[in-house]
Amino acid sequence: MHPIIEKLKKRKLVQWALAYLAGAVALYSALEAVAGPWPITDAQLRIVQVLLVAGLLIALTVAWYHGERGEQRVTGIELLILAGIMGLGAIGIRLVTSGPAASLGAQVGEASRVTFTIPVGESRGEVRHQSRIAVVFSPTGDAIAYKAGWGPNERPLYHRALDDAEAQALVGTEWGYNPFYSPDGAWLAFFSADDGALKRIRISDGVVETIAQDPETHEGVRGASWGDDGSIVFAGAAGLYQVEASGGEPELLLPIPAATLSDAMLDDLVEAYPRYYQPHVVAGGRMILFHELNSGDPADAVIKVHDRRTRETTTLVEDAADPRIVRDDVLLFVRRGTLMAAKVDLRGPRVVGGPIEVLDNVMQAFLSFNTMTDTGVGQFATSMTGHLAYMTGGMMGEGRSEPIGVDRSGAAEALPDMRPRSYGYFRVSPDGTRLVANEGPTTFPEVWVHDLTTGVAQRIYRGGSRAVWSPDGDRLVFVSRKEGGMHRIRSDGAGGAER
Repeated sequence: MHPIIEKLKKRKLVQWALAYLAGAVALYSALEAVAGPWPITDAQLRIVQVLLVAGLLIALTVAWYHGERGEQRVTGIELLILAGIMGLGAIGIRLVTSGPAASLGAQVGEASRVTFTIPVGESRGEVRHQSRIAVVFSPTGDAIAYKAGWGPNERPLYHRALDDAEAQALVGTEWGYNPFYSPDGAWLAFFSADDGALKRIRISDGVVETIAQDPETHEGVRGASWGDDGSIVFAGAAGLYQVEASGGEPELLLPIPAATLSDAMLDDLVEAYPRYYQPHVVAGGRMILFHELNSGDPADAVIKVHDRRTRETTTLVEDAADPRIVRDDVLLFVRRGTLMAAKVDLRGPRVVGGPIEVLDNVMQAFLSFNTMTDTGVGQFATSMTGHLAYMTGGMMGEGRSEPIGVDRSGAAEALPDMRPRSYGYFRVSPDGTRLVANEGPTTFPEVWVHDLTTGVAQRIYRGGSRAVWSPDGDRLVFVSRKEGGMHRIRSDGAGGAER
């Protein structure tokens, strides 16, 4: 028998290899089995593959030197070979773990683009800025569904296969809004503004079924998602709800902390904060991504993740809204009209790379005329096959105006240093030399003082409205939408505001 074969038999390398491979296969199969319900990504599975291959080489090396106790002598060359094996394993791990993070920009930045215009006519109408999701991609990426017009209206939802020339109206979805697909793309779920029901329609034959009938939660519907586990999670006025896609009674999953209307909530169109929006079920149904609004300021929006198993809720990204997960570990979200991307580890959960800018001028429901439509929702959609659909338009903004001054003779002229933007609640100072006004969106206005003689303007407070002058003109009293209640401040802004 050849000496090498004799050594292999003595050291039992074949038995070591078979035993190791059996254990490795069992371990990897177990990891693949839990990759659905647990947030284990493809990149992490590739790391395990590299480790198992490196482990096999190490196991064989150990078997060679320790198969016959007391007879092994390790030479310098053999030590170098062993060190080389360890080094190659470390390099492989480094390449796998660093590759995806380094190529995040390439993953989301390189794409072919197709633009099409949704037909405008009596039967369809244009797609305008909306406070709820208006366009969604099918999971397989071969079709889109959308809502035409402004907000919930009598028009039906439309479905268009990307290889078809025109969209088809889905009969039975009149007054439907906030559409979202089932994971297999066979159903399109939606909320009905007509009867307050959560419904679904089968794309193949148009069969419409009611999932849940609950007018109370319908009044505050703020986004929904259909998970792989067969449950639907939607945001309502009291928090996040869940219901079986096959039908049932919605149950409150994550309540919003108790909030009361402050003195600042004087407008009937203003709602209390915080509010939850745009839940998305990820990680096989275990995790729920959503964003929380804490004021009318877009910068106060935060993305959170809720673990249904541990019942813990963690802040993931600040100054961000409308989160979606693609490719297991890439988070897409909208930041003030710009689509952003970041690498995330949902097991943390934490951000591990980015964020980077992907697209600007993405339609987003911020800076609207009231907080009922100021939802932070971005009009973009993704598919599991890597497609992205979006609407242009940026943040809603508001109508712009240019203030005009009129004297007692009726002569009109533009006021100095008052550029075209949204204004309201003008008040002239007692001596007639200054003007205080709200500027910006009504959901989060700013208090500005304009000197009518010099043309100099100064922002006094962010998040305030309805300012009035004191009799001597030295102070301003206003409503703080940021902190609640009546506040006062010096007319030059010095010293800050006080309740």
